[in-house]
Amino acid sequence: MTGANGQLGRALIEAAEEAGHGVIALTRDQLNLEDSDVEERISALDVDWIAHCAAYTAVDRAEEEPALARKINVFGSAAIARGAARSGARMLYISTDYVFDGAADRPYAVDDPTGPINLYGATKREGEEAVTQLHEGALVVRTSWLMGGDAPNFARTMLSLARTRDELHVVSDQIGRPTWVFELAPALIELLSRDAQGVLHVANEGQATWHEVAEFLLSEARTQGEDLGTLDLRPTSTERYGAAARRPAYSVLDLSRARDAYGVTLPDWRLGLSRAVENCR
Repeated sequence: MTGANGQLGRALIEAAEEAGHGVIALTRDQLNLEDSDVEERISALDVDWIAHCAAYTAVDRAEEEPALARKINVFGSAAIARGAARSGARMLYISTDYVFDGAADRPYAVDDPTGPINLYGATKREGEEAVTQLHEGALVVRTSWLMGGDAPNFARTMLSLARTRDELHVVSDQIGRPTWVFELAPALIELLSRDAQGVLHVANEGQATWHEVAEFLLSEARTQGEDLGTLDLRPTSTERYGAAARRPAYSVLDLSRARDAYGVTLPDWRLGLSRAVENCR
């Protein structure tokens, strides 16, 4: 597993071990995707699956570092795919809802045309293409709005800020599927056990804006006894927030293929709130 220290990587290790699988966990220090020997090192592994979770995920910074983002997300992923193919291992590549442009008025199906509007999304889409071209039978899983692990993420950031500020402004005009890593990870392990392949969308059911997610998180924190005082949570627009990278206004994923082909579904995202708040203490 690459990206073993990331929020999904940590959750996936836990889920794999709970399912009785042995895991070779590779952190960035142990496998840097910028290095020239990635393919050779991956090809030498004697494993059934390579779960490729490592990525350049700094969406805004990618606009200033396009070469680095592409080196990691495209060329690094291609090296992983070649190495996995040489070793005979299957490959899981984690992708994102940001491969879509956000102009749809219904959930994006697996086969819908992509059209990323930021550099991060573009490199992840190029990574998808490289992996599927270089590794026959690769599994590409697009997911969205990952939260809930020990690594930095939206839920942890919101709760941390809520404890120190009187007012928070959160974007209310982006809509997606919030997804808890501790619910996504077991679903991914199930897909690996079923020898899934192709492109799938896997995320929690339900949809929300970032403001709605924050609202529910803070409400759950108060229910669990957090004293957040008179915190004022206010909606704001993407334009007013002023992020460097454009975000899709609507990136809800159609989850039907994973459900129909493999029986994989996740519960409504609100059901994971309690555990998410507990993880952020």
